Amino acid sequence: MNVNFKLKPAGFLVLLIGLAFVFVSGCTGSSPGNAEWVPANQSDLQSAVWNLEYYVTEEEGRVYVPDGVEVDLECINPGLLGGSAGCNGYSSAYFLDEGNISVVSLFHTDKECIRRDKDMMEFDVMGVEKHFLEQLNNVSRAYILDGKLVFADSDYNEMLVFVDSGKEPDRLSPGRMADPGDVVGYTWYLYPDIDRNPKSGYSGNVTVTLTFGEDGELSGYSGCKNYSAGYSLEKGRLTIGEIETEGNICPAGEGLETEYRYIDDLELIGGAYVNEDKLYLLNFLGAESLMFERRSPEGIEWHLASYYDRDNATVFMPVDMEITLKLEDGKAGGNAGCNTYFSDYETDGNRSLTFGMIGMTEMYCEGKMDLESRYLSLLETTAEYSIAGGNLKLMNSEGNTTMIFSELSVGEDSE
Repeated sequence: MNVNFKLKPAGFLVLLIGLAFVFVSGCTGSSPGNAEWVPANQSDLQSAVWNLEYYVTEEEGRVYVPDGVEVDLECINPGLLGGSAGCNGYSSAYFLDEGNISVVSLFHTDKECIRRDKDMMEFDVMGVEKHFLEQLNNVSRAYILDGKLVFADSDYNEMLVFVDSGKEPDRLSPGRMADPGDVVGYTWYLYPDIDRNPKSGYSGNVTVTLTFGEDGELSGYSGCKNYSAGYSLEKGRLTIGEIETEGNICPAGEGLETEYRYIDDLELIGGAYVNEDKLYLLNFLGAESLMFERRSPEGIEWHLASYYDRDNATVFMPVDMEITLKLEDGKAGGNAGCNTYFSDYETDGNRSLTFGMIGMTEMYCEGKMDLESRYLSLLETTAEYSIAGGNLKLMNSEGNTTMIFSELSVGEDSE
């Protein structure tokens, strides 16, 4: 039911020019007028478990919640709110930006309840719940007034008014809704299980990646094939277009099963939030569906798999020679094929990677010195890196790939 308020604040224009009064309707609730109110933000919603004090209807005006009925609201993650509607539990995805709020995909259980007071008189708990859910589904504004959380219509007329219950929120997952600057330029790796709720069932043996491009295209590896799609992301709202995959047909097994499940989940994504190095994708109900982490090249021994020669042709490493690279705490080093080498490095934790002056031992190995020299010269040109599918790519300042490393040494079986 959409609630249409017949009586608008006659002084709304006065509010805009800063005069000291506003006419309000005594039967349909009021707007904030010139009172000390501020648009609600994420921290306001997340700061408390909010109890509904009253709701507003066109017919009855303010209706206070009876003492024996409790309706509450709590943030579960930066894109999901929920609580008790009086009888049934509810949850909904939501988006909040500078006091503008939209509640989408409201879900609730469906049971009948009877509440009685101390004199055994029944409360109309189902009536309270019905009005609450209808109003919640139609709110447009959120603001704080006198310490209360107010959900209002587009003209700031109050619809639902909450007070702080005094309870500490204990269901909240920390983070903030994502913008492109939070996700673009990183390779995100799928976690097999969602934190606090290990139910996803993804195999930890299969690599799944996600990369957001600046051009509005996302891509990655789905466990079997590469995939891509258009996307838009603004203040936590994530829209993903038609997903296309490319590559060879995969045999039955964990990789193929992972791909089917992942693509199905990705098609149902409607929001995203970040917390430090974690990215959470939310389904249309606001629940965490997929969780990713940024991966760093540091702390792993990388094995050179291929490089580009002076004619820009790909050369694969011979099985009888191994070149390694390890980055840790600003110090790089490894085996260059014959000699041990070492260097300082700098990275911004995103894509930038540069090496300082390279030092090395001075041994001679028959048949290995040319490749060693080529490797070290390419290492000096490094400007960027990317990680995908268990491989580390090093690029020069022009963005051209110069070397590809694997977590596995040449000839080592992933099984």
